[in-house]
Amino acid sequence: MFSKVMPGGVKLNRQERQSIISYVESLRKQDKSNLARLSAKQKNTAQANNTQLLATGWDNFRRSDGSIDKTRALFDYDSFVANGGDPDVAQDLQDENDVAIFAAEESEIAKSGSTTSIQSQITKLRSEIQVVNDLELTDHDKNIYIKQRTKAIEMIQAIQDTRSEVLKNGGAVDYMITQNKITTTGLDTYEGQVNAMTQAATLTNQSVYQIGPSETQSVIEYDKLGSAIDNKDYNSFIRFNNDMINRQRSLVGSMISVAHRKGNADTFKYVDRRLSERARRNPTHSNTKLLFNVRANYEESFQNGYTKDSADTENKQAFFKSIQDGLYEFDNDFGTAVKAEYDMMYDYYRTKGNSASEAAKKSKDFVMNGLVEIETEYNTLYVSYNQLMGEFEASQDASVNEQQLQMAKKSLADQINSTYNRPEEHNLTVLGKSIDDWVGGDRDGYKAVMIGNTIKLVTKESGSLTKFTVLTKRPSAYNTMFYTDLSVPVRPESEMATAYEDESTTWEYDHTVDIGKFKEPKTVKRLQYDVDALDETSLTQVEGSVNATLDDKAVEFWKFLEKNGILKQNIEDGVDYALEEQTVSMIYEDPFSTKLFPTSVPDQAIAHGISMAFAQNKGQPWMVQWLMSKSDYLTAGRDPRSSSIEVVKLWNDNFDKIKNLTTNTDTPVRMDVLQALVKTIKDNPGSSQYDTEIDIDTTTVRSGRG
Repeated sequence: MFSKVMPGGVKLNRQERQSIISYVESLRKQDKSNLARLSAKQKNTAQANNTQLLATGWDNFRRSDGSIDKTRALFDYDSFVANGGDPDVAQDLQDENDVAIFAAEESEIAKSGSTTSIQSQITKLRSEIQVVNDLELTDHDKNIYIKQRTKAIEMIQAIQDTRSEVLKNGGAVDYMITQNKITTTGLDTYEGQVNAMTQAATLTNQSVYQIGPSETQSVIEYDKLGSAIDNKDYNSFIRFNNDMINRQRSLVGSMISVAHRKGNADTFKYVDRRLSERARRNPTHSNTKLLFNVRANYEESFQNGYTKDSADTENKQAFFKSIQDGLYEFDNDFGTAVKAEYDMMYDYYRTKGNSASEAAKKSKDFVMNGLVEIETEYNTLYVSYNQLMGEFEASQDASVNEQQLQMAKKSLADQINSTYNRPEEHNLTVLGKSIDDWVGGDRDGYKAVMIGNTIKLVTKESGSLTKFTVLTKRPSAYNTMFYTDLSVPVRPESEMATAYEDESTTWEYDHTVDIGKFKEPKTVKRLQYDVDALDETSLTQVEGSVNATLDDKAVEFWKFLEKNGILKQNIEDGVDYALEEQTVSMIYEDPFSTKLFPTSVPDQAIAHGISMAFAQNKGQPWMVQWLMSKSDYLTAGRDPRSSSIEVVKLWNDNFDKIKNLTTNTDTPVRMDVLQALVKTIKDNPGSSQYDTEIDIDTTTVRSGRG
């Protein structure tokens, strides 16, 4: 039949023509059906891809080698339309894909970045949204531009929130391992653990002392100790414990606690941490062997080996209460382990026929023998030998160990006292309070206690959980101050250190105004009574010159800052340059101003200006005097006039060293300008007669009268 339509073919009759038309139409319908199925499949794939991109970024598009196959996520607009897809639907899918891919790209950057860089990333995206109207874009493109950045911020913030939650609940190392963000080589050694903890600390913007060891590795390490205890094999326990200590050193106690948390074990198993520490110090001591036997046989013999009464419950509660000034029980593995050791030994002594009072005394003596007592100016606290001594106690020479112990105790006590007494060096912050509030009495309400791998300052009230009121500034992004609870390393000389980034720009700010052009006023005009008037009943006021006070100079400095666009304020009717005016904005801000003047915006503004001056190395003595006049902490034991001259000279002579001062904290960061100035003032005794030695960043600088 088909030959009839070919050149040279024969004519088709009506029936034959109808057959061909029907056949061709069936092919067209089949083609349309195939295209419809294909475009529908493309739509479903595009929607699924966009959903995955917005949920987890590029995670579902990674190849086995970790690289990303981005082509799988791209929507092909032309192919969709060619397959019969609706162009309007195609545009919507393309827009969604553009938003999802942009957000995935930004989230990928955040996943491998630190908390500081994440905050900077969010700030950058928000800034880009704010300038969208300045861009030459269509309304449609502006809408996509904003959606891209809004979705990216949501995804990045979710990454940040997840990290914060992981850090709060422990397990930061294992979380980062599962995210392929840190290397895991050598987790069975101290060096490997510290390396992993340091990487996790850098990514979460925390101190390495606040990062616990790997949970997975901790369970592996503890299993051998646990099996020896279960088998009541003391020699094997000592051997396994020594092996673990040789490899994991000062991390052993934390790893045992982490292993119990991971397995949700019985609270009494926390005593294994105390047992390990005793076995390390003296494996042949009778107390070590006694604790092992009590622990190994506890469930069988001692827990229910005597008839309990109210006195037993009261004694167990009284023990912790008697030493609570130096311990922190709540939410703390160390406090839990100490209490568990006491409770276990108390049950043992009661089982052996001791009265409640005798068991209480013997148990307390036993526990206290295994703790190190640290005397500070503000409280007595207890820490573990393991955390305090670290690898020092590897020596078999008892005299060497004792010398190292005394050195470590003094070092820790000095560090704690310094935290209380020099808040500017430790970035110490109590929200809404000033440095003067802290040294003026607030600090007396806090005690130093061991929590985890570090010392923290918590309120002294019994049972208080408000341990997060004492904060320290962590490395922060520009215009984003990041604070967490203050941490003091148990062993300040430890090699556990992390490189941190801090994007505070007080030193590198692009100064367009030369603060040095401000001339300190010696006199100011002020209305005075005309004392030469003959008629005392009709005294008149005349304008005359008087010596400028510090506040007069501050007012003139305020005017200078405002005239040069550094400071802006909303002037109310009838108010002219009033320092009590609260609506003030600055193009330059020094974060440390809030620690000097937490509630006075005008004083903060003057302090910002003073910071600018010293950042340019053009500070003036009156500025130092003004700061000192506002702070008992800065003035104590000093003559403001002579001190201010010496401080400015010292600053000028040592500017390159001073601007690189770092905080004395577990996360050392570069001091802001005002912070460095406060330290310089405090380090300068202000003598008017003698040369003085000022310690600047481990460099001793000679300073005399200028």
